[in-house]
Amino acid sequence: MKLIDVTVPLDANLSVYPGNTPAALEPIRRIASGNRSNVSSLHLSADAGTHVDAPSHLFDGAPGADALPIDKG
Repeated sequence: MKLIDVTVPLDANLSVYPGNTPAALEPIRRIASGNRSNVSSLHLSADAGTHVDAPSHLFDGAPGADALPIDKG
C-alpha cells in the first residue's frame, strides 16, 4: 500500500469552515521566562486541517473514525 502525505500545517493561515474555531497556538510556559520547558496550548476545531470525516460526523449511530479501514482510499 502506497501512502501519500497530504498534511497541511496547522497555523493561523489555515482555512476554517465558517463558525469553527480558527487554529491558534498559545504559549503557556517558556524557558526564556524561567520555566523548565516550553509548553503551548493548541486551540482548533476538530474539523481543522487535513482529516477524514467519520460517518458519525454526519449520521447518529454511525461508526467513528476508529472503524475506518486504513487500506481504503
